[in-house]
Amino acid sequence: MNTAASYRDIVESMPKCFRIPQWRLRQMCGATVEIFSGIMKQTLWLKHADQGATDCERWIWVNLSDPECYVVTCHEISHPYFCATDDDTGCDFEWQVHLDVRIPLTPRSIECSS
Repeated sequence: MNTAASYRDIVESMPKCFRIPQWRLRQMCGATVEIFSGIMKQTLWLKHADQGATDCERWIWVNLSDPECYVVTCHEISHPYFCATDDDTGCDFEWQVHLDVRIPLTPRSIECSS
């Protein structure tokens, strides 16, 4: 029996006064995309869609009417930020774990091939 509640279940169980309004979540998604666009020094576009997706370059598709849209936006931004794809059809990346030395992982510190 799975007793773990989903993020949506948690949000929907909260009193309305503690929930972030959907219009504000959409603003947060847009602001987050703008921030990462500046960090990455490339144009990123946020577009409403039925589910989260990205082309790993410029487009971020998110269901902006979903209570989880901010979480999905952050996840989709991670693909172009780390140049990673789920199905290995785009950029290749390799994680290197250093147990003795902590090296901050920055975008484009990972070599990407197109």
